[in-house]
Amino acid sequence: MTIKVYNKLVRDNIPTILKQKGIEADAQIVKNDQAYKRLLCRKLIEEAREAAVADETHLLEELGDIETVIDALLDLNNSSRVELEVIKDQKDARRGRFIKRIFLKTTTEGGA
Repeated sequence: MTIKVYNKLVRDNIPTILKQKGIEADAQIVKNDQAYKRLLCRKLIEEAREAAVADETHLLEELGDIETVIDALLDLNNSSRVELEVIKDQKDARRGRFIKRIFLKTTTEGGA
């Protein structure tokens, strides 16, 4: 018998998929919103790390995973994609996007 410890948020169908494969799983529903948000943020970081090392073939899949986590966070926050897009567009207008590929090396303040 091999026990693997995950201690992480998983997609809704994972317990059923594991059961169909004959794998026993110990899982619970996260009822506390703060704990759920913390786990979603942890999942977002996990998915972002996977996207960072993904090859061209898998990048879209990883970006889709990130979007799924974002959707869950929006739902938890009682917000919509439309609201997110408005805020994103406002920030893009103020601060710009990442189209020019600018890499900031240093800044200097308080000089003569």
